[in-house]
Amino acid sequence: MHDIEKCLDMAAESLIAGDADAALNYLERAGARLERSPDATRSGVRKRLARLEGLARAAADGIADARALISIAGASARNVTTYDRRGEPNKVRVTRPTLGRF
Repeated sequence: MHDIEKCLDMAAESLIAGDADAALNYLERAGARLERSPDATRSGVRKRLARLEGLARAAADGIADARALISIAGASARNVTTYDRRGEPNKVRVTRPTLGRF
């Protein structure tokens, strides 16, 4: 059981660090060990799985927020006006976004 809990802890740390591939690897290891363990419903495992669920939801929410901000920034960039020293407006020309530009 200790190995399962360690894998789940490492998966959580990987998620916090932003390393989704490592997190998935640890979760796969934990899953394989859980299949071999008849006593997989212990509270330690449940607590760790609940923590992972919270981290995964927070990561998904963060990604959704970032996408929304990028979308807003892109829309705002198309309507940018700057002003010269006399206070005259200058419309900023925005190039079309291309894949891989940023």
